[in-house]
Amino acid sequence: MAEIIQVGTTTTTTSKNKKKQSFQTGLQNSRLLKRLFNGELDDKINALKTRAQNIEAMWWNMARTEFANKGYVTPHTARDAADTMCGGVVTLMNQILADIADITQYSGSETTLSWTGLLEPFDANLKSLYAPFVAEDCNTLLSKMEKLREMLQGVHDYPTYLTQIGSFADLYAWTVNEFSDYGPNFPTPLTDFYTNEGFTKDYLNPYVLVEAYGASATPAKTTTLRLTNRVKEQSENIGEVDAKWASDTDHAFHTLVTGDLIYIARLNTENDLYSQYVGQSFYIDDNAASGVLHLAHAGTGGNAVNLPEQEEDVTLYATTFGENFELRKIRCVAAET
Repeated sequence: MAEIIQVGTTTTTTSKNKKKQSFQTGLQNSRLLKRLFNGELDDKINALKTRAQNIEAMWWNMARTEFANKGYVTPHTARDAADTMCGGVVTLMNQILADIADITQYSGSETTLSWTGLLEPFDANLKSLYAPFVAEDCNTLLSKMEKLREMLQGVHDYPTYLTQIGSFADLYAWTVNEFSDYGPNFPTPLTDFYTNEGFTKDYLNPYVLVEAYGASATPAKTTTLRLTNRVKEQSENIGEVDAKWASDTDHAFHTLVTGDLIYIARLNTENDLYSQYVGQSFYIDDNAASGVLHLAHAGTGGNAVNLPEQEEDVTLYATTFGENFELRKIRCVAAET
């Protein structure tokens, strides 16, 4: 009798396991979820990251080659090529958004990003595609996809499936929000021997004078980070000349104006006094034609931070393109929401 019960229990358990396995197999091969489990969506996300990185690498390679051949870098050649490549990335972003909407069974109104016209409440043409930021978003998205796969692999019935997929209901809106931060422009590079200004053959050994500067206006203005772009080495025989920062009249995005968002990617100074500001974003407080750039720190909440005043520091005299400092314009002031 005991043997009969054991056989019956085994048979019942086997049947239940088969049903669970059948449900899981059907889930992973379903139209909605197949691209999540077979790596298709991951491939698209990785392709987005790789494309942004390739555009960045292409600009640097083209500019370095031009500098090696000519001794200077023209403002438009490499940058225009990078701008063109950035414009096509939105198609891949929209494919990813469509996949996420299907996988999470998003029930709201879907968004199709457009970089060719006005996208309320901002114009996408006033934003850029900066590879490190894209990579960060893509890595976060890949982690979310892996977490969703892990959760769904333990699902063996429809009610549990609905509960698990429902926990990712905000994923589509999150992705739309992140992708909406980008636009079709290459983020304006400002670096040694290059500032987008037609100031090329007059470079000698450029360097940047850095200081936290408190303006004397009434009422007192927030202390700003003041960067002076010196394109010639100061010596007994060679005068000091300040180059304009990205004064580009041919392309609205690449012209620096008050309120634009600037990211400090690199700032190697002699005494390392301002290294804490590398990897942070600033708003342009003033862009004087003399080549002095005032940057106001926005802080995490978007409010201006009063920087502590401290002594000046300088980068080393550059001997080659892109050697000691790198600033990037991320978006125009008009793109703020």
